[in-house]
Amino acid sequence: MSFIEAFKNFFKREKSIMRSFVFVVLNLLSVLVLLWSLIIYTSLFKIMPWYEPCGMQFLAIFMVFDPAFLIIGISLFVLGRFFHISTLNKWLPFMAIGGLSLPIIPGGLTIIPILIGTSIGIVLCVLTIVTTIRSLVFGSSGKSGAEESRNGTETN
Repeated sequence: MSFIEAFKNFFKREKSIMRSFVFVVLNLLSVLVLLWSLIIYTSLFKIMPWYEPCGMQFLAIFMVFDPAFLIIGISLFVLGRFFHISTLNKWLPFMAIGGLSLPIIPGGLTIIPILIGTSIGIVLCVLTIVTTIRSLVFGSSGKSGAEESRNGTETN
């Protein structure tokens, strides 16, 4: 193996590490935004220490969290061209926009839409964590990410 081939292999491995890092950061941001929106959804429960009775905090879902999920979702689609990301993981931020916005659109902030939004947020948070770990551990094939990079079968 010549020096140039060794350099190319090193550069390919560094790109893979950087893509994995960006993937983890995007999914970590997604989990943090989901957790913050869960705090907003549970802020109308009197048993919570962050209880706020007015309901104006739900505007943050439309003004802050929906654009954040849109940016994360588009970034995952772009990253998916260079790194294996499951289809579910690509679509989870867009599902979060609909799932967290729809319960508060129809009308009043009663207990039913708040419980629906809270349960959707919990399910999306768990799904994001599971699909992130699954995409990192098992790449495009059934092999682990380390085996893929050793065999040189990673998808670019």
